[in-house]
Amino acid sequence: MSKKAVRTDNAPAPAGAYSQGIVAGGFLFTHRGYSGPAALERARSFAPEVVFLDIGLPGMNGYEVARRLRAEPNGGALTLVALTGWGTDDDRKRAHDAGFDHHLTKPVDAAQVHALLADRSAARPV
Repeated sequence: MSKKAVRTDNAPAPAGAYSQGIVAGGFLFTHRGYSGPAALERARSFAPEVVFLDIGLPGMNGYEVARRLRAEPNGGALTLVALTGWGTDDDRKRAHDAGFDHHLTKPVDAAQVHALLADRSAARPV
């Protein structure tokens, strides 16, 4: 069975580099929607191991999506990655508190994403 990853971003443009890193990490990759509700729907239907979420999503921000995913029956097994333009220490703390395992600040390159996926067993270095 292929490893699966989902990416939800508030805009289609930033997908390039980190999408390449996801595929290079051996993951079957999908992107669905540009909103918090779409992220929840896709994570529930696709059953990924890794979820990349923008924080500034319309309809429901990434922090709330992360909290809701963590509350799902298999939510503790997910690797949640905040992938956002928000990169202050407070943003990282809020991401950690919401349940994210990692926090990456855009722009992100493919090698950075590939390394994160290769070492998913690492502690939560948000």
